Amino acid sequence: MNRRQLLLVNIVLSIAAALLIFRLAGGWSTANLRYAALERQTEDAPAYLPPISGSRPATDTRVIVENNLFSADRNSMLIQAEETAQPASLQVPVVFGTIHLGETYEALMAERSEAATGKFQRVKTGQRLGAYTVVEIQDEKVVIELQGQRTTLDVYQSANSVARQNGAVPSLPLR
Repeated sequence: MNRRQLLLVNIVLSIAAALLIFRLAGGWSTANLRYAALERQTEDAPAYLPPISGSRPATDTRVIVENNLFSADRNSMLIQAEETAQPASLQVPVVFGTIHLGETYEALMAERSEAATGKFQRVKTGQRLGAYTVVEIQDEKVVIELQGQRTTLDVYQSANSVARQNGAVPSLPLR
């Protein structure tokens, strides 16, 4: 390539670069103006809008929560007859976790009526919880017995049932 052709290519590239820079600067300023207009709109809006006359009064939030659209009882299934309530001493306890301590296992359990209040007990094999006796504790299961009938409680299913019934996940008290 001779010197004249090289100079012509440099001039064309310089002009193209200048046009691209000009276009980039124009797009940049347009975007900044757009965002500045959004900021002005939020500054001009009042923090509180007074109620429009003749409108319905504000709904109490408790009513909204009680009528939760996604609640488990809002389904197309027919309502079955509710179970007969057992006395508190005969309700199956709740298992929140198990721990393996060397040779022995312990479980964190509570009676169903006290599960929501956080009154947990550390229970070992052979101890009683209410009317039930703990027969065996494994990694994720606890076997309890009442009048010769054994029941196996799964840690995950037992704790989840309490959380669903009360609407909140039980937590340990802080010390």
